[in-house]
Amino acid sequence: MRKFSHWVLMALLPVLFGATLVGKVRRVCDRGGVKRVIDVIYDNPATRMGCKVLYDKRQEGAWRKKILYQAQYEPDFCEEKTQTLVRQLESWGWRCEKEL
Repeated sequence: MRKFSHWVLMALLPVLFGATLVGKVRRVCDRGGVKRVIDVIYDNPATRMGCKVLYDKRQEGAWRKKILYQAQYEPDFCEEKTQTLVRQLESWGWRCEKEL
């Protein structure tokens, strides 16, 4: 029975903590019911290096997801770029929130 419990717990860990293990931070921006999604994806979440910023405007009929920024060896590069993008969207009337 202990082995079974151990395996069940191991199987559930990625589901329970997926966002942390994957290294993905998502912000959803809304303006009048239209949504834009900004994802920061880290290759190595512990060091915050090796990252991409993906921008999704599919709901508006635009391109799928577009890589706006990426970096290999600059920690926090993508987070800084994302914050700049969020500030710009908010200045245009979008309301952006970080998803947990």
